[in-house]
Amino acid sequence: MSVDDEVRYGRTCSLVLNKSVNVLRRVVEHSYTTQGAPSFEVFLNNNRHALFHLLFKHCCCGNNSTVTPLSRYQWQLLYIRTSTRNPHGRRGECSCQYAAISGVTPDVMDVSLCCLVLHNICSGVSLSDVDTIRDVRNQLIHASNASLDATLYLATWSKVEAAMLILAQGVSTSFRSDIISAVQTLKNRLIDTSELSALKDLVMDEKRISEIEKVHLFKPLPIQKMC
Repeated sequence: MSVDDEVRYGRTCSLVLNKSVNVLRRVVEHSYTTQGAPSFEVFLNNNRHALFHLLFKHCCCGNNSTVTPLSRYQWQLLYIRTSTRNPHGRRGECSCQYAAISGVTPDVMDVSLCCLVLHNICSGVSLSDVDTIRDVRNQLIHASNASLDATLYLATWSKVEAAMLILAQGVSTSFRSDIISAVQTLKNRLIDTSELSALKDLVMDEKRISEIEKVHLFKPLPIQKMC
């Protein structure tokens, strides 16, 4: 493994974990604004039931027959439990027992959660490009070696950059221009050893979060008072 290979890996991780996630968050914001929601909090409350069924297998309105991709960890980034009792008097959890966290913004979401939200409650989004970013993120954080050779680096970078620009264009032309500038700056600037070390730490954090997100067993959350 050469130093250049490590730098290429770190640079690509920065593109995905620092740059593309901001594009995904902005696309989420653009989608809920277009749908008429004045805030992310309102948007989450409007779509609470849809996301609820991505986590809970046994609900008062019926059992899910599909895989539940949302983890308890991700759910807790967006919602709080406001009641221990099912308001409908039925067995099982109910979405009515939860509310979006006051003042929550898209900034709490990582690539994985952004992709889930975009796939399930957003509209007018190029999902194939969302999937490109998600898949590359997964490949990077689960790579056996923190390195990319020149050929793989160029292919991966081009793929992610193209996906980012298509998604950014869906927000606005000016936003796409901003992303072009940010991507080129990252591509050309020096990455020193301290930044490379920080990027490796970021990847490890993402990997730990990914492991947490595999836990789908739900344990009731404590009641939190609404402000």
